[in-house]
Amino acid sequence: MRQTIASKTPRIEVVDALRGFAVMAILLVHNLEHFIFPVYPDEGVFSVTFSLFAGKAYAIFALLFGLTFYIQYTNQLKKGKDFGYRFLWRLLLLGGFATLNAAFFPAVLLLFCVVGIFLFIVRKWSDRMVFILAIFLLLQPVEWYHYVMNLFNPAHSLPDLGVGQMYGEVAEYTKEGDFWKFIWGNVTL
Repeated sequence: MRQTIASKTPRIEVVDALRGFAVMAILLVHNLEHFIFPVYPDEGVFSVTFSLFAGKAYAIFALLFGLTFYIQYTNQLKKGKDFGYRFLWRLLLLGGFATLNAAFFPAVLLLFCVVGIFLFIVRKWSDRMVFILAIFLLLQPVEWYHYVMNLFNPAHSLPDLGVGQMYGEVAEYTKEGDFWKFIWGNVTL
């Protein structure tokens, strides 16, 4: 049976366009961050690019990731199906692609695989409960914990996640120019 254009589920083209702009901005930031930063002398270009694109592009992409899950989950729910397990399968596939992608851009997509599991967990929660959780997380309780701990104990320090050290390692093997070392370093780091 042929499916006509009129019977297809309409796409929200604005979402696709926004996703495209977000991916383009993320690629711009990654190109500067991972390919040019060890040898690029102008900190101004680096700062302006990050100020204009980095946080906004990641935020837009993350919001659209959640919106897309909501749309797919709701459409399947209308058909009497639970999209949650198919979404887990898709996260597993995304994990494979993210590992391949990590060869060139260190592991940002893997974060979506991990955080995507929370979408699976909360998919049947009421809108009110999801809203309360969102407000709680937006209040950044971990940051408040460190702030309060610092008030009572000035010697309290933030945990060192080793990000600076990792970027130093990336800079070193990028400067060497060995393609296979670059890929291995990105995948394992």
